[in-house]
Amino acid sequence: MESEEKSEEDGGFVQTVRGERIAARIVTERERHVILRTRDGQAAKIVKGSGDRTLRTLESIRARNRRIRNLAEWRYLRGKTHPGLLRVGERVVDARRDEGFLCEWLDTPSLAAEPAFVSSMESYLCSAIVLAQAAGELHRDGYVHGDITPANACLRDGVPVLIDFEMSIRIGQYLSDNPGRFSNVFSATPSCCSPEQVRGLRIFPTSDVYCLGLTFLSWVSGYSGVWGDEQTVQRALRMCGRAQYPYWEIVVERLGNLAVVDVLRRSISLKPRDRFKDGYEFALALEDALDAMSVADRERPIMKPCIGKAPT
Repeated sequence: MESEEKSEEDGGFVQTVRGERIAARIVTERERHVILRTRDGQAAKIVKGSGDRTLRTLESIRARNRRIRNLAEWRYLRGKTHPGLLRVGERVVDARRDEGFLCEWLDTPSLAAEPAFVSSMESYLCSAIVLAQAAGELHRDGYVHGDITPANACLRDGVPVLIDFEMSIRIGQYLSDNPGRFSNVFSATPSCCSPEQVRGLRIFPTSDVYCLGLTFLSWVSGYSGVWGDEQTVQRALRMCGRAQYPYWEIVVERLGNLAVVDVLRRSISLKPRDRFKDGYEFALALEDALDAMSVADRERPIMKPCIGKAPT
């Protein structure tokens, strides 16, 4: 969903199952997937290597598994209408016959800027409520997102939308290549993951709550999760594993509301049982904090973060 164009293929296109070709260009290419933007303004999320059905190599097997996850993501999202969830279109293939789906094109906010959705206490809390509810939809349906981060909260008309469901699993599974069994290789975004992910434990909605909390804190601090100017992957994982958040001083100063700060503190408690049980319970706590505010408190601006050398 990123807007920065990286390359353009001659004659680039995606083709629907009905045989319709839509001109498209590559805007983001990553290890596992490609994002294209179509001429009519949609996005296409394509699984790299999924057109190879020979299953003769380890990579082709992995690509098949990614294709299965991509298909499951599409099937789930096409039946959802919550404003905080991604809207998807048709299944498509690209010029290399790799498979994926069309979806809406969304804006990617910058933490270093002053996004409109966190300009006041009310806009900040309303944005957090929408995203928490979106995660709650998955939890009610028996899933955990597994990778809620500031980068996976894009914007539709200024409203946060949860994207990137590649790591989603059934509640109680492991975040690994084999969700049904324990694996020494776990999946996590180092700067924005739960203690359970770091320890390779089974994942429940409370883990998404933790990542939601870090995301909402990131909107205030200007830093993505626990990341900082002198941070390393290993140090970030240790901090997440111990539920150590380094920017409370910035958050408290900017928010200036202890009730909201207390809700955020609870969301990133070390022990899962001390957090909100799922996204909807988290959203209700945020709604209660908002309802208790005066009009003046709701309209109070949240100061722009001063991004400098981060504490480590």
